[in-house]
Order: sequence, then C-alpha cells, then structure tokens
Amino acid sequence: MKAKGWLSEEVYRILLKNSPIPTADFILVRKGESEMREFLLTNRTENPYKGRWFVTGGRIFKDERMHVAVRRIMFRELGVSGGEIQFIGCQDVLNPPKLGVYWHSIWHLHIVIVDYDVMFRLNSENAAVKWFTSINPRWPTPVKKALAMAGFK
Repeated sequence: MKAKGWLSEEVYRILLKNSPIPTADFILVRKGESEMREFLLTNRTENPYKGRWFVTGGRIFKDERMHVAVRRIMFRELGVSGGEIQFIGCQDVLNPPKLGVYWHSIWHLHIVIVDYDVMFRLNSENAAVKWFTSINPRWPTPVKKALAMAGFK
C-alpha cells in the first residue's frame, strides 16, 4: 500500500499527461563566511535533470498546506528540519519527459533561510549538494529563473 499522498505509477502518468502538477519548491539560503548570501542546489540522480544541479522540490499532496509540503520535502530529500520559510512566487515549468510523458509543473517557490552549519542527510534522489553564490548560465532554465526570483545573479 502506498503512503498517504503517493500515487501509483499508472495514475501518476495519467496525471502528468492531463494536468499541471502543483509543486512546493525551495532554495536553501545562508550567509557564507564572507557574509555573501549562498544558495544550495542538489545534483539529481533521477530524470528529468539527472546529473544536473537543480532546485529541491516535489508534488503537493491533497489537503497539504504549502509550508507543510516544504518541510516534508526538505526533510525527505535533504534531512533538514529547520529554517525560516519565505514564499517568493510561482513559476510555470515545462519539463522534459518523465515516465514517457512531457509534463507541466507549477512551482510554488520559496526560500528557506538556514544556519551556516546546517547538516544534510540526502535521500536517493540526490547525489550531492553544493553551495553557490551566483547563477551558472549552463544550468537548466527553470533553475536560473528560480534563482533570479530569489534575488541571485
């Protein structure tokens, strides 16, 4: 039996094909040693965007409040449970195929301000995490747009 909120692959494929997916996405932000703001990206192990630096996020479950979704996803993917959540806006993202289907997600984007020495426990969706201070022009377009919305250049 699936955990609450999880869909079978068959149902999820139908959803991807026929409807936009609302997601809770976030960028962890900290002040670096030089007092410059840094942001965290994850290196994905799954498609789409496998092997690329990407924003952390996931699907919002039915009846789940946005801040609860951010905390759930942050703990599941990164092992992080603290931080101050700030909503910064929405972004339409047209994604490459997943389960053989091109799909559309609507990111509800947040920044989460964390302590400098925050510790991580990554799940299987992420190979690594890294702190950055500026946007790399070779990163996927949705990542660059999200980081610009968060005030990074």
